[in-house]
Amino acid sequence: MLKNQLEICHSADLKYAKDQIAEISEIGNHITQMLTLSDLIQLGGYAAVQYCGGPEMMFRMGRPDAESEGDAVHHDRETYGTSLCVQGINQAKFTPQEHVAIMGIHTLGFVGMAKKGPDTRWCMNPYVFDNTYYKELMLGDRSKYYRTDADRALMNDSEKRQWVERYAADQDLFFAHYAAAHVKVSELTFENTLASEVEPHYSVDGGYQEPTRPLLQGVYEGLDRLKENLGIAKTENEVAEIEEPEEHDDDEHTAHH
Repeated sequence: MLKNQLEICHSADLKYAKDQIAEISEIGNHITQMLTLSDLIQLGGYAAVQYCGGPEMMFRMGRPDAESEGDAVHHDRETYGTSLCVQGINQAKFTPQEHVAIMGIHTLGFVGMAKKGPDTRWCMNPYVFDNTYYKELMLGDRSKYYRTDADRALMNDSEKRQWVERYAADQDLFFAHYAAAHVKVSELTFENTLASEVEPHYSVDGGYQEPTRPLLQGVYEGLDRLKENLGIAKTENEVAEIEEPEEHDDDEHTAHH
């Protein structure tokens, strides 16, 4: 890793994550070998959210790695009170709705190295991705869990507060908006260069929507489009399979015999 990245990655948890990414890059399968370290870091975030019960998100690959110290983005030192995550959100020029949605990531994880007590986390269960973060915000001073100035600011802004209220009442809405916001921040500056193995029309609000048509039918339709683009005509067998078989009158068929 670059020197700048190592200076930021000073906590044991971040170092563990960094080591895991490096191991996957070295001994992973043929798919992970196609991904850059930047891709793997982002993919890890997608996987963590989904593993903890959050929404599925459409991952696209192709982020370049910083090759030199001059190419690296120089951050302030990572802290827990004024974290780099909140700084990044503020710099991303999100809409109020996107800002509140992406802050929902605080439903996961701990504040520092300690793992016991309400002041070490934003929610009761820091291993489950749900809308509890917003429910705790709605409690105000009655909540016993950790809060930063950035968390409290969501309740002091009328436009952001309405989204806190809506997400506290509707987890499905939060999941849909969170997925879109997560994908947006994950792809910043590379929106037009990233690629996916999944057809774009299966992406809905940043998440993956299961196709309603039969899988094989979709494959056949895709092959047909490819052949048309290449100017390849269908074979006689393919045409025969597509055409409906003729129906025979039972009486007429019997008479012939």
